[in-house]
Amino acid sequence: DDLTTSSADQLTIIVASTTVTAAQLKTVGDATGLNVTATAVETINNSSVAQVIALLLDEGTPGDKINLDGDFTVEVTDTGTVDAGDLNTINAATTGFVDAGTVATINGTASSITTLIGNEGTSGDKVGLDGNFAMTVSSGTATV
Repeated sequence: DDLTTSSADQLTIIVASTTVTAAQLKTVGDATGLNVTATAVETINNSSVAQVIALLLDEGTPGDKINLDGDFTVEVTDTGTVDAGDLNTINAATTGFVDAGTVATINGTASSITTLIGNEGTSGDKVGLDGNFAMTVSSGTATV
């Protein structure tokens, strides 16, 4: 017999792993036009800020998207310079902890840096930063 599907049928790929990299999830999502359910993912580790941002651009539930749970943790591996706005975007995407302790320099507007510093912490819905990072303010003024 032939297998017949209608355009209304939707297939879903389910990721059962609880720890993955952003690149792994992005690869799965890019390899298919199907929805990828990754709500079992608890930790996104060994990932650069750029890889996590690329993953978050594909996050969602309908169609060709990657569905993440809202409380995953993130381990950022960048050791150089990152944008404060990108770390704020990652932090806003999850209620889990974002470990950015390896980042050496944070660039951004005074507003973005102020928001990031306000969300700095060691657990929960916070961003972990190294106590000895440099900042470059691209516009505005900041009180340090």
